[in-house]
Amino acid sequence: MDGDGPVGQYGSVGKLKEQLVALRPALEAFLRAQAGVLILRYETPEDLAQEVIARALQTASSDKFVAPKDARAWVYRIARNHIQDRRRHWQALKRGSGAVLRFHWSQDESQEPRLDPSSTRTGPATQAQRREHLILATRALSMLLEQDRKLVAWSASGVSPQEQADRLGVGYYAAAQARTRAIQRFRRTFDLLLRNAANL
Repeated sequence: MDGDGPVGQYGSVGKLKEQLVALRPALEAFLRAQAGVLILRYETPEDLAQEVIARALQTASSDKFVAPKDARAWVYRIARNHIQDRRRHWQALKRGSGAVLRFHWSQDESQEPRLDPSSTRTGPATQAQRREHLILATRALSMLLEQDRKLVAWSASGVSPQEQADRLGVGYYAAAQARTRAIQRFRRTFDLLLRNAANL
């Protein structure tokens, strides 16, 4: 359907867009209240609202779409589903971020001294730094392509190179090269985020 096609009671996609734009401030406030700490560590209400609006327009573009009587309730329902999807996404990444971060520190060949977040040191400052590093590691993972995320997570959890090749359905050397590139991309991304955080 093109940009002027019918979407039930809204009359056109353009009309629906106008209604969504009008709802956006309330939608952002709704997302800010409903998203929770985990999601808001990594995504802003503005970004979430943009994604919800995109999902709403995609849903409305279906030939089988039946426009709801209450546009606000319809958009909020999409927003709730989106929040659930994003929460599952970040929870999955967060579960593996500790192992990935320890792998990063242990495998890094840089001569620059680094804090190992898995060390046994305690204290509010050290604990806060560990939490920050875990957040940055999770964010770095989210910025990788799906295959790169898998390769980094598998490497961090001790999956053998041959098993990684089998899971990808490729040869050993192709998987080894892909693994090396994925780890390098993660390290560069994490280190960039770490430097940016230090400069704030």
